[in-house]
Amino acid sequence: MLDSDTCGLDLEVIVVDDGSRDRSFEKVQALSGKDSRIKVTQLETNRGKGAAVRTGFDMASSNIVIVQDADLEYDPAEYPGLL
Repeated sequence: MLDSDTCGLDLEVIVVDDGSRDRSFEKVQALSGKDSRIKVTQLETNRGKGAAVRTGFDMASSNIVIVQDADLEYDPAEYPGLL
């Protein structure tokens, strides 16, 4: 899953499910069992984007964090240039 240009960085993917009803949590949880770089958590109640982002920051092991919403508002292909 994490096979693109990593700019020499050890990457992790953190998914915070904030009340999704589309089974995203279960799907990502299955992926995390196959790749230790994928971390997933589920908030007990929908608390909003701010709470989800803060939760993800707390889970991060790096001092570089990129926030990516599921709607692909930002293009992940631009991450290497950003980094």
